[in-house]
Amino acid sequence: KTSFPLSNIPDQQIEFIKRVNHFQGISFLLIRFVSLNEIYFLKSEDFLEFIKTTKRKSIPLSYLKEKGFPIKFIDGMHLNFIQVIDELYF
Repeated sequence: KTSFPLSNIPDQQIEFIKRVNHFQGISFLLIRFVSLNEIYFLKSEDFLEFIKTTKRKSIPLSYLKEKGFPIKFIDGMHLNFIQVIDELYF
């Protein structure tokens, strides 16, 4: 699988992301491709721009590789996404 279906993101979650952005909060998506064993951090601004400017029904892996940030597993179980948040927002 090389795309993430937008149908996996409920409308109320998208509305919540919009509200958080409006108030300059931090929101993001963690998108996992199980078959590839890859996880990407996607800033909400990039996600909202994507859904605003495209008619696609899924986010292609190529977009996540371009705009997102790969997330690594720590000890095979935990995700190291706090480091990405620190680098992007603080």
